[in-house]
Amino acid sequence: MKQCERIVDLFGELHGDEVDGKTKIMVQDHLYNCPGCREEYKWYALTVQALGSLETVAPPPDFLAKLNARISSEPNHSFSFIEFFRNIFTSVPYMPLPAGVVALALVACIGLVVYKSSLSFMPTAKPEAISYHSGEKVGGLASRVSTSKTTPISTSPAPLLKNFPPTIAESIGADNLTLESNSIDTAIESLKKKILPNIQGKIVGDEKGFHNAGDVVLAVLIPSESYSRLTKELVDHGALAVGVGSEEKRYSPTQKDGNNVLLYIRFVHRR
Repeated sequence: MKQCERIVDLFGELHGDEVDGKTKIMVQDHLYNCPGCREEYKWYALTVQALGSLETVAPPPDFLAKLNARISSEPNHSFSFIEFFRNIFTSVPYMPLPAGVVALALVACIGLVVYKSSLSFMPTAKPEAISYHSGEKVGGLASRVSTSKTTPISTSPAPLLKNFPPTIAESIGADNLTLESNSIDTAIESLKKKILPNIQGKIVGDEKGFHNAGDVVLAVLIPSESYSRLTKELVDHGALAVGVGSEEKRYSPTQKDGNNVLLYIRFVHRR
C-alpha cells in the first residue's frame, strides 16, 4: 500500500518525463504488476491531456482601462435615513437573537424620540368654554346663577374694586332691594309691623352679616300685585336699589311664582 502511494506521488514527474532512469524503470514495473495504479495513471494522463487542450483564457487588453472608467463614472449614492431603517427591518429576521433584540430596541427608542419631537410642533388648542355655577344662600333659600362663557387668558392685573359691597340685586337677582338706614333694627321693625301686614306679605328667611358685619338680608314673600306698593314705601324709607339698578326705577317684578313674588331686601348702615 505504501508502495502504491509513493508511485501515485510520482505520476506528475513520470508524465512530464522528469524522473531519472532508475526511478522510471521502478515505476513502470509497478504499473505493470498493479492493475489499480495502472488504471489510475491512465485517467491521470487523460485529465492532463484534456486540460492541455483547453484554450488560454485571459481578459482583453483594455479590461483594466474599462474597469477604471466605469468606477469613476459611477455616481456616489448617499445613504439616506429611510434606507437605514429599511435595511434594519430587512435584516432583523435573519440576525441572531441578541442582535435582533438590540436592533428592535434601537428602532423603538428612535421612534419615541421622533414622536415626542413631533408633539412639540403641534399647535396648542384654544381655551375651552368654562362653565361655572355660583350661588349664595340667603335665609335658608339658595339662588343659583349658572353661566357659561369663554374666558380669555389675560396677563394684566384685574382692576381694583371699590371698597363697597355690591347691591343685593347684583349678588342675588333682579327683584331685590337695598335699604340704607341709620338704624337697621328700626327699619326692620317698621317692615315687619307696618309695611308687610298692610300688603299681606311675610318674612320667609333672614341672614345677618351678608358681605359686611351688621348687614341683614330678609327674604320676603308678597303678592305680585303688592310689589309696586312695597317698593314705593321702601324707597320712601331710603331704598337705594330697585331691580338691577336704582336708576331704572323698576316697580314691577321681573319673575313671578304664581300669584306671589320672592323678594330679597338688604338692610345696610348708612355711610
